[in-house]
Amino acid sequence: MFKAVVHDGSLLGFAGTRANRFFFFGSRHVTRLDMEARFPHYSFHYLKQVHGRSVIQAQSGTPEADGHFTDQPGHALVIQSADCVPVLLAGNRRVGALHAGWRGVAQNIVDASRAHLQAEFAAIGPHIAFASFEVGADVKDRLTQACPGEGSRLFRAGAHGKYFFDLKSGVRAQLHGAFSMGLEIVEQTNDTLTDQTFNSFRRDRQAAGRNLSFVVINP
Repeated sequence: MFKAVVHDGSLLGFAGTRANRFFFFGSRHVTRLDMEARFPHYSFHYLKQVHGRSVIQAQSGTPEADGHFTDQPGHALVIQSADCVPVLLAGNRRVGALHAGWRGVAQNIVDASRAHLQAEFAAIGPHIAFASFEVGADVKDRLTQACPGEGSRLFRAGAHGKYFFDLKSGVRAQLHGAFSMGLEIVEQTNDTLTDQTFNSFRRDRQAAGRNLSFVVINP
């Protein structure tokens, strides 16, 4: 479904459509100004993301939340990420966008979105991969508890008391739990830590930029 968007030899990201919904997952080569210039016919909505589970209706300004939804055509819902999982949703005449880092998964922000839209389709964007996401036992336990029924499939032991955790599969499990086992989910599996095309906080720390993703209902 998603196709690479390339300009002057650089990967700008991945774009796809489903009915009149348009989805975009950007790389480190796309800034906010670039995105708004490339898609001038959209009104972009941003959030002050705080690694929580609040999901709100899209509004002007930069409200504090980690998810938003709308039924208004042309209103593009932006998520910023740099290892966290961007989740774009479509269903029941609405679209939604979620920022699902490990704290968002631990708090099940996906389930919080269910009060605002009944997703029929979900797209997962580039994020830190299973083999790159190492956490302590406390984080592993919190994440496992937030994804009931998945158990040990989501993690494997690393060195020095650490564990590798499959954040994407945790998000998939929460999507199926919140909506239905028949929910259609598509994924971009680029590992933001190892793929230099994408921003990664774990790799670049404070110097990291943000990967911009959005979903919009086309007029």
